Amino acid sequence: MAVVALFRLRKTEPLMPRPYRCWGYPWVPGIFVAGALALTVNILIDRPGRSVIGLLLIAAGLPFYKHWQRGLFLG
Repeated sequence: MAVVALFRLRKTEPLMPRPYRCWGYPWVPGIFVAGALALTVNILIDRPGRSVIGLLLIAAGLPFYKHWQRGLFLG
């Protein structure tokens, strides 16, 4: 997700100063995202039970994230 955020920030904030330059942008991060996605799909196909448990654990944290995110902007 952090590498995907790199693409999004470069598109939405083109004038933002960049203290860190990504070598080979956009090819190297794109290959990384494609590889990570391929591994994720492979694990989901190979071990669907364990994968679904992991996805449910991540999904269980989303309401807490939304709650805390809302609280940060009210302050």
